[in-house]
Amino acid sequence: MSNPNASAIQRSLAGSALAQAGTNKATGKAMEAKASGALHNPNSSATTKQLAGSVTSQSIKKR
Repeated sequence: MSNPNASAIQRSLAGSALAQAGTNKATGKAMEAKASGALHNPNSSATTKQLAGSVTSQSIKKR
């Protein structure tokens, strides 16, 4: 998150992942949609896709 070249989506996804680290919190529906969009976007960078995967892995599996 301290990378000045990080995009807005990368900062958002990283913030979500870090906020949930070591807690019982799960990814919210809106953030899941944002992460899903990043994963399905062929123009997303590898870093963005890694962050989106991390956020998605913290989601509620039943959704």
